[in-house]
Amino acid sequence: MAQDVLLAVLGKAALDPAFLDQLKADPEAAAKAAGLELTQAQIDQLKKVNFAGLRDFGKQIEAKKLAATVDKVDGERRS
Repeated sequence: MAQDVLLAVLGKAALDPAFLDQLKADPEAAAKAAGLELTQAQIDQLKKVNFAGLRDFGKQIEAKKLAATVDKVDGERRS
């Protein structure tokens, strides 16, 4: 369960740049604003996150989602 909360926080941060910035500034407040309760150990773990890497990961996910959408639209045009 504890790992699920961390994964939810990191997943949201990867896809939401504003949340990522909030998380970087104050992990506990950002998580609470998102409706998630963190333990002190989880907060300490989040303070060690490579936020630049997480931001890059989010950009890669968004690029893949965009590419999939373009492929779908292109495929529909050919039909």
